[in-house]
Amino acid sequence: MYVENEFVELKRELTKEIKKEIVAFANSKGGTIYIGIDDTGKVIGLKDCNKDAEALSGMIREGIKSDLTLYTNIIIETVEGKKIIILKVMNGSNKPYYLADKGLKPSGVFIRHGNVSAPATDELIKRLILENHDTFENLVSQNQDLHFAYLNSIFSDKQKELSITKYKLLNIINNDNLYTNLGLLLSDECPF
Repeated sequence: MYVENEFVELKRELTKEIKKEIVAFANSKGGTIYIGIDDTGKVIGLKDCNKDAEALSGMIREGIKSDLTLYTNIIIETVEGKKIIILKVMNGSNKPYYLADKGLKPSGVFIRHGNVSAPATDELIKRLILENHDTFENLVSQNQDLHFAYLNSIFSDKQKELSITKYKLLNIINNDNLYTNLGLLLSDECPF
């Protein structure tokens, strides 16, 4: 039996209102939306699952900002002999997500609160913006031709060795193996 909660939303059919639920899950802890199941948990099924899945994909790509395609997964499944869509939405990393036609205001930004998708307050929107945008030091350096002779000599004097792993731990290199602005500041090429 399917039951709505903080991580599950049930929809009888695909409507444009589903974008609100997707935004709420992405701005919160993620969740799953079952399309073709009514609020009581009864499997209704969809008439044209493939068409609905295609329309859902378009809604995610065009109706929600920032891009959520990498944080969603659309699955067509047969349950009790009926086709349904299962949409898995991960907790997004570029919050706040919002409805493209409403913008970054409470009518466009939603969060999951219990089993309800609620409008975010102006204060929460500001907090999401501040928490989810990188500082100068974390951004990728425009100069990727960096050298660290001086930094290595300091570590060598302390009988410590700098490796690629330690560069990542110190945030000199990010997870994509690109130098950060912190790396630039610690490099021999530091312009300051």
